[in-house]
Amino acid sequence: CALVRACNPRHGVEIPASKAALGQRLIYVSPNALCYTQNLPYQRTKSRPEFFVDLMAPQRNPPANIHPRVLYNQAFDLEAGWSGRKPIHFPQRNGAQTQHFLYSGASSALGTQVKLRTTKANLSGIKQMKFFVDTAEIDAITELNDLGMVDGVTTNPSLIMKSGRDIIEVTKEICELISGPVSAEVVATDSEKMIEEGRKLAKIAPNIAVKLPLTWDGLKACKVLFDEGKMINVTLCFSANQALLAAKAGATFISPFVGRLDDVNLDGMDLINEIRQIYDNFGYQTQILAASIRTVNHVTQSALIGADVITAPPSVIKSLIEHPLTDRGLDQFMADWAKTGQKIL
Repeated sequence: CALVRACNPRHGVEIPASKAALGQRLIYVSPNALCYTQNLPYQRTKSRPEFFVDLMAPQRNPPANIHPRVLYNQAFDLEAGWSGRKPIHFPQRNGAQTQHFLYSGASSALGTQVKLRTTKANLSGIKQMKFFVDTAEIDAITELNDLGMVDGVTTNPSLIMKSGRDIIEVTKEICELISGPVSAEVVATDSEKMIEEGRKLAKIAPNIAVKLPLTWDGLKACKVLFDEGKMINVTLCFSANQALLAAKAGATFISPFVGRLDDVNLDGMDLINEIRQIYDNFGYQTQILAASIRTVNHVTQSALIGADVITAPPSVIKSLIEHPLTDRGLDQFMADWAKTGQKIL
């Protein structure tokens, strides 16, 4: 399988002209894919090199010291969607060429998942970014839910305290308002009590996601509750390694805290990017729930990186609509319309 290495044009390096004619025969391989090639070894750089595989080029077997893994996605399931990063858009986009590649020795030699360059077109039927509201205030949830802006709710002991209400009572009321996941957090610190609390919280409603801290006891509880079929939100994540452990324990959601990393002079969005890359590399189905979102820029950057969910206070979600040029433009339109002396109604 002939490979072409090229950096994204935004980094100033374009695909060699000799390969420009390949067109649709080029398939994008994620930056961290370890691609076998004799003359273009993979090099990890800050510019995040991208690889393109020529589907029509003659294939060659890997050397004896490389042991191909099981063929990627042998049971190709069009109904599975992209939840497991399965490329349902391959057949439609590349037809028989792609099918041949996916089932070939060249595909298994990559030893990792392969995907097309992310575009608006091939994402349209795959997934949508979800907005969770980080509050236990019923009025705030109702207001945003009426606008269709609420896909779920996250709570924690601090938010329950601010609401001044009983945790079971307020969580049940939220679940009656919202059909999406509602995170309710345990307060125990040992695994056995976490499991007991998690089971009690899960009985409140079928859309409860039991929220567990990212500790060894939390991961033990995660494994047990996952095996029982419960949704799990593993919280207080501050490193990619922690996120990897949570995914292996069966977490439905991983909650990296962006704002708290910013507080200690680290870039919280770097963590979101690292987790996204790791989960894509290995096909983990755990959803990235970007938490501790404090600014509109956090939302923008999470969306650009590909976080599955953001959870933010109502004030941050409301501020997404604000822009001074929108206000200025509307004022100008209204002033000009008043000069016409016309009415629509």
